[in-house]
Amino acid sequence: MNEKNNSSKFAEIMIMGIFLLIVFAIIFLIVGVSSARHKNGYIQGDYSEYKCSICKNAADGGAYFFDGKPYEDMYLCKEHFKEMKSNNSSDNIECKVCHREFKKGSENAKSIKKTNMCSQCYKNFKDASDVINELPQN
Repeated sequence: MNEKNNSSKFAEIMIMGIFLLIVFAIIFLIVGVSSARHKNGYIQGDYSEYKCSICKNAADGGAYFFDGKPYEDMYLCKEHFKEMKSNNSSDNIECKVCHREFKKGSENAKSIKKTNMCSQCYKNFKDASDVINELPQN
């Protein structure tokens, strides 16, 4: 009887181990496929050189300089202009500095804060009538 309990527990542990192995394999495949998309998209394109289309700096593993300082971990990424994810042309490749600096759309838009301050004398006011009352009389 004790031997049957041990074998059933062993079977449960084996099933649980196989289940966890399958879950980890699926997670690895999902992460691996998503990170390889940019690399595969770049490899499939017809590029003469591995170069950013904006700043024209190459990311060939050599010395890359940004603001006069070496930038060791430079890589290039695809920019999806007009939501064309299959665009593998050389003008669709950007380095990560240019990609971050020139983001398209509202991601990079700065919000404008409304202030109640005169742009000439920097005096605070509540509404437009306060500004009119403060104007010099001729």
